[in-house]
Amino acid sequence: MIMSKHQLALDNSQVPEGYKQTEVGVIPEDWQVNKIGEIANVDPENLTAKTYAEYQFKYISLEDVDRGTLKGYSEQVFSTSPSRARRVLRYGDVLFSTVRPNLKSHLLFNKDDDDWVCSTGFSVLRCQNNLSIAAFLFFHLFSGNINKQIETLIAGSNYPAINSSDVRKLEMAVPEVEEQRAIAQTLSDVDGLIAALDKAIAKKRNIKTATMQELLTGKKRLPGFGEGKGYKNTEVGVIPEDWRCLRISEVVVNMTCKGHR
Repeated sequence: MIMSKHQLALDNSQVPEGYKQTEVGVIPEDWQVNKIGEIANVDPENLTAKTYAEYQFKYISLEDVDRGTLKGYSEQVFSTSPSRARRVLRYGDVLFSTVRPNLKSHLLFNKDDDDWVCSTGFSVLRCQNNLSIAAFLFFHLFSGNINKQIETLIAGSNYPAINSSDVRKLEMAVPEVEEQRAIAQTLSDVDGLIAALDKAIAKKRNIKTATMQELLTGKKRLPGFGEGKGYKNTEVGVIPEDWRCLRISEVVVNMTCKGHR
């Protein structure tokens, strides 16, 4: 538990109306605190030693996931696959990274085709339909509350890792399914907005790079400069005929390079 019962009693006097103090902090009165194992099945399907040797599947390793993004996967055959390739995936599963979980390499799996498997370095969380929504659970894995519990579990460890039993015991605040769905949609919309902004920033950065290239090489002249002038070949390429080609030492005073003599 995150808080002792004594601490909860002391803090209840400071709780706003309509809210309550719990093991995971102050939450709405109509929400409850659940362990992940109470609202989702943890590692529900795994390949066994009896799996057909020539079974082919798409494999997600720990290195293939970065904070909610699937960067890639590999094609595998069971007989020659990595020993960690065992967790069977279905659409809507949540991959919880149990190796260095503080890096938050978790994933909401949204592939609707069959034959996907992930590493045992993940715990696979499969939500119970009447109790939890996958996207809501996924976003919770990045919350401060879950991270505090993880930090407590891995404190002092030379190899920070938790196991499936630890994952089942992690506690989180849970509203009714419809509110979970609404919260998850709102957070997904925010993610979409951030992605669009990142794309716009990247586009403008590329425009700046291209503009710098044109201005710094003289291919494009600003208004008021170079009217009627042509271009000439030099040691650094084609430049405006009214520009000069100089060595850096000719334009920089007291040029030094620290660390070298």
